[in-house]
Amino acid sequence: MSLARLPIALLFLTAFPPICSADTLYDNGDFDQRTALRSVRGTSLPFDVADDFTLTAVSVIEEIQAKFVFRDFPSTLDMLVYEYTPEGPGDIVEEIRDLDYEVSDLGVFRGLTSATVTILGLSFALAPGDYFLSIRGVASDDNEVSYWGSTGPSPVNLGEGYFRSEDYGYPNWVPVSRLYGIPGVDFSFKLLGYPCSHLACRW
Repeated sequence: MSLARLPIALLFLTAFPPICSADTLYDNGDFDQRTALRSVRGTSLPFDVADDFTLTAVSVIEEIQAKFVFRDFPSTLDMLVYEYTPEGPGDIVEEIRDLDYEVSDLGVFRGLTSATVTILGLSFALAPGDYFLSIRGVASDDNEVSYWGSTGPSPVNLGEGYFRSEDYGYPNWVPVSRLYGIPGVDFSFKLLGYPCSHLACRW
């Protein structure tokens, strides 16, 4: 369900969110140090990566955390939410481009910098249901490459991650197992915000 189709009362809540610490709405697991898949635009080899999640109630998303690996930090990030289909991401439900982000928990993975990426300042509502989330770096040159850290197989989601890259020979979304040859590769992220019940969030 798109934001445009949510009730007017809920739209009001997204404009004036509750003033309290956000709850964890969904946690797909931490970086398992197994692999990381390129997720970036603005380079000579753009890649989109997405993984599914489920919300059990109408929710306002205010923060997203994800584990990424970087060559150089990209200028900004894109965040897209897609409708869930068994064949991969469907229509775009929410799209916010060129987001600022913070990094913490710096480490090293295969000679590159690993970090927790936190996207702040979000405020959008989603109806209960299944979705795909895509996060990608926005690079200004080929050195600003970002890779989304794996977790998996996640015990809480519906299936493995998906990717697409026309320049790599995959113009449509396909399961990550098509690339790696093994099933069960998911990606590390956490959604924080406010679950709403009967059009009333916690205050």
